[in-house]
Amino acid sequence: MENTPNQFPMPAPQDQPPVSHDSGKKAALFGIIALIIVGVVGFLIWNMTKDYAEAPTISPTATPTIDQDTRNDLRALEEVDTSDLDAEFQEIDQDLNQL
Repeated sequence: MENTPNQFPMPAPQDQPPVSHDSGKKAALFGIIALIIVGVVGFLIWNMTKDYAEAPTISPTATPTIDQDTRNDLRALEEVDTSDLDAEFQEIDQDLNQL
């Protein structure tokens, strides 16, 4: 047996382009970009068409009316002398001593 380098003949090359995996990556990238664009456009359309609840409008009211009980309470508050706290506490102390 002779040692020849071409013991097994190689098949003749065919005219096919080499297989590239770049086309699959490009298709996936294109699909992802298309989904993002469709999502953004869908969100914008949804945002423009939804109805926003309007804030309630507050109508100006007339001057509030004060009833007689409230006027009496205001007068009683005005009569309280807050400048002399010792005198106020003396009245409270007398009431407590009577209990």
